[in-house]
Amino acid sequence: MKRVLVTTVKRGRPVEESGAVYIYDWDAKKIVYKMGMQHVYARIPRNPRGGIRGMRGAFVDERKRRIYVASNDTITTLNYKLEPVHAFSHPLFCNLHDIKPFKDGILVASCGNDAILFYRPYDGDVIPLVHSEELNSAYDYRLVDRHGSLRPNSLAVDKNNCFYVVFATKDYINKYAMEIKGTFSNASLCKYDLTKGITPHNMLFLESGDKEFYYCSSEDSKLYKYSSTTTEDKVVYCDDDRPLFNWASYKDTKWGWLRGLDGVWGVEKNTLVVGSSPYARIIKTGFCKPEVVALSDDKHESVYSVCLFKKDWQ
Repeated sequence: MKRVLVTTVKRGRPVEESGAVYIYDWDAKKIVYKMGMQHVYARIPRNPRGGIRGMRGAFVDERKRRIYVASNDTITTLNYKLEPVHAFSHPLFCNLHDIKPFKDGILVASCGNDAILFYRPYDGDVIPLVHSEELNSAYDYRLVDRHGSLRPNSLAVDKNNCFYVVFATKDYINKYAMEIKGTFSNASLCKYDLTKGITPHNMLFLESGDKEFYYCSSEDSKLYKYSSTTTEDKVVYCDDDRPLFNWASYKDTKWGWLRGLDGVWGVEKNTLVVGSSPYARIIKTGFCKPEVVALSDDKHESVYSVCLFKKDWQ
């Protein structure tokens, strides 16, 4: 039983109902649980690519047997049957894109106000860790759908308790420490320059330290392995077997994207699962021949995040 948690958005009309959470059993080749879009506060659905309705970042806490999923301005706690247990929102939660477990809380990438927040579920505290100087703690950012200028897209955490931010508008990844507070411009410990002109979406550490990591790109639909020693990007997988098609939100034909990434590793093999579009596809790759599964029959439904139930895969 190798199970995968998948969240999706839709690239359809702004008012279209959108977003879902799936648990897919790779051994049984079937969806075992599915949950639709959850409540959000935002009222202006201007973004045609999922917008306020999409289900975004997620992670699985296998110790507590809980699942955490972000929507535009709410983090929802689920059990293993995708039944809601608790929901938490905060005025600083704006166009949330990713969440990751970190120390005794949750890292939150708030794309709409260029902030990385730290949420402690046990006391409800939300602490801005890294943010722009314009962040206004008295303003309720939940009420509008908006993008910041840097747009933190996704997060990663290494074994040394440093965290990494991937920006939608940059072709590099920034590394931060927990104690740092301030602006994006002066808080970075390290900047990883990637393939010129390629903007990453998700990154993943499978091995020791921060010397090597994987990242996927929505621009060219490729999965890369990056080495900080050689500063080289090696293509691990290329999603190039799809025909062009018409998105509802574009006049011209477009490719889909690669978004969402997780994996497990061992001495002799790595297994990676990356999300794609159209038809909410997930691809298993790494040591084996790529295997592709479509979770939806709607071409506009696109994967946003992928999380493995690690104990099932190891």
